[in-house]
Amino acid sequence: MIKLILIFFLTILYTANALIQNRLFVSKKLSNCKVQLDDGGIIDLSSLDDPSNPITSIEGNQKFFFNPCTPIECDPNSIKNAAICKKNLTGEYKLGEQNSASFDYNDILYITFSSKDRKGAIQCKCSSDQKFEFLNERPENNYYFILKSPCCCPNKCNGKKPSTSDEGLSLGSILLIIFFSAFIVYFAGGIVFSKYLQKKNGLEIIPNHDFWTTLPGDIKSGVLFTLSNVRRNNNSYNQI
Repeated sequence: MIKLILIFFLTILYTANALIQNRLFVSKKLSNCKVQLDDGGIIDLSSLDDPSNPITSIEGNQKFFFNPCTPIECDPNSIKNAAICKKNLTGEYKLGEQNSASFDYNDILYITFSSKDRKGAIQCKCSSDQKFEFLNERPENNYYFILKSPCCCPNKCNGKKPSTSDEGLSLGSILLIIFFSAFIVYFAGGIVFSKYLQKKNGLEIIPNHDFWTTLPGDIKSGVLFTLSNVRRNNNSYNQI
């Protein structure tokens, strides 16, 4: 019995040690918006830095602004050193100073900022999209946010602007657009040519009428031919 208990506890210790060894940690704060993980990976938010147009989240009559590197102005009567700012009908409030940034990493990068009487914490989540959201204020004067961005992924941005899933079209989409556009032009142009220049009527105005009318039959014949060959090969295999 004692032996089984000892094996049980050793198993737990071994599992916990393996989990700790596989977990990544922030090994070095490189700047207020850039950290190095202990495996050498870099999470760099510097490409999101824009003090004239900070990242924004709107929640009811409240607006929250976040700029990852350069301080932004929050309260006009205070020093321009904010990282997160809250604005509502009653005023402007600093939720964290830029130089107070601290980092932690546990599958997600956690960034914490503080000011005199308020604190702002941001989950920086690796995502193909980019979105900044206010989560809650709990307890009072402790504000929590989530930032989804490609730049929250290790080694993704490195000072370059993130490319999100909403930006641009894939090569496949472009080829499909070109194909269907050409197909529409082919049919529309062919119909106009046949009707008004060749003076054709009815189904004959369809360009390459003979080809399109025989195409369904040709497809059917090809399918039946393929199926008959498959069945013939299966019968030969069964006889063997």
